[in-house]
Amino acid sequence: MEIEHLQDNVFFVCLQEPQLKNELVAINDILSSECTCDVIIDFSNVEMLTSEGISSLIILERLLNSFGHKIILCAVSSNNLQVLERTGIQPLFEFASDESAALQSIRSSSAF
Repeated sequence: MEIEHLQDNVFFVCLQEPQLKNELVAINDILSSECTCDVIIDFSNVEMLTSEGISSLIILERLLNSFGHKIILCAVSSNNLQVLERTGIQPLFEFASDESAALQSIRSSSAF
């Protein structure tokens, strides 16, 4: 997993599939003690989203939402997008094509 502090209050996380659940749990642990940022999660290296990964994403979304921060998923494959649609949790998340588009979305929403 790669975690990068992109700018004020934005973390970029690039997930790796074999450790997806563990990586999401680690992010939840890091942010639960100090949630002061928005999070962009890059799914370009995730071929299959499992139920454990979905559960961890929901926990992370609730945590960020409770602190007034957002989560943006980027580079989500069409297969993973279908999984999110079928589970009914797609509306919880914002999606972007890539890191730049996600950053632009965060900048746009913070300008208000």
